[in-house]
Amino acid sequence: MSPRGRGVRADRREREEAREAIEREYRDLLEHDDSLATLVTGEEAAREPFHRWLPYRQKFSPGLVRRFLKGVKGIVLDPFGGSGTTAIAAAQAGVRAVSVEAVPVLAFLTRARFRPSPRADAILVAAGAQAGWLEADRARPLPPLGSAIVGDARRLPFRDHVFGGIVTSPPYLSRYDYVGQAAPLSRLFDPDRAARRDAQVRAAVGRRTRRSEEPLPAAAEEAAEGLYAKGVRGTAALVRAYFADLDAFLGEARRVLRKAAPLWLVIGGADLDREYVPADLIAAEQALRRGFLLDGISVARRLREAGRFLGGLRDVAPRESVLRLRA
Repeated sequence: MSPRGRGVRADRREREEAREAIEREYRDLLEHDDSLATLVTGEEAAREPFHRWLPYRQKFSPGLVRRFLKGVKGIVLDPFGGSGTTAIAAAQAGVRAVSVEAVPVLAFLTRARFRPSPRADAILVAAGAQAGWLEADRARPLPPLGSAIVGDARRLPFRDHVFGGIVTSPPYLSRYDYVGQAAPLSRLFDPDRAARRDAQVRAAVGRRTRRSEEPLPAAAEEAAEGLYAKGVRGTAALVRAYFADLDAFLGEARRVLRKAAPLWLVIGGADLDREYVPADLIAAEQALRRGFLLDGISVARRLREAGRFLGGLRDVAPRESVLRLRA
């Protein structure tokens, strides 16, 4: 290798030092679990009663909730409720659950699974549900154990230490705009009022984001600085804002959970403009700072087949993982 090549490689390693360090620190704790590969997607939900009513790209499967419930006592919370998977699957298992969702129409459609509504049925059919599914599934109605409210996961409207467990998945750092994707449903629900973006964790690349000044783990700050140096300042600001929002959520989760109650966090990493963001490991660092215990990190799948160098590490690629934490 030429002296210039060695210099470029050394400079790159220095710029990725914090991310390489966190990957090495947690490498032995990463447990690859192929059985989770379909559970962190909505693949099986498309075949299950009540879950199949709402096609929703970014959701996990009810089987993940059933696995989580084996170690839970008390009411379950999903602060990023989405299509209502947690509330529905928990009710099917005889467990009370509460869903908090920033997009009002999604909270409304979760409640409609428990309390039929002609208006909700019309929206569901417009979204792709078959009318026959609604009729067939209601032959065995859900137990009235699930509820859904509109709210912000960073400011949960609950008392301290009331929940026996949390299973959830925050938005991933990506070009997927969660609020924008739900806009057609939102217009059917309330044509005169759009969903509030300020109630949603900041995660979508391309959206204008105010820079956060909150202190971040070194790996997150390093990724943001790398993006800033490349001139993609909006994405750099987004990375900082995303982890600031995630930290606020983790603080709230710690507050509302009972002592020793579990939190399962489904989270995906990213590679933004060739800047690797190990979101699962950064979130683990933030959770430990908030007083959680780390039971393990289960890797469900790689989000990109082709890996890359990260400092002195080979074949590093963004992962989709389940953080298993305990309050």
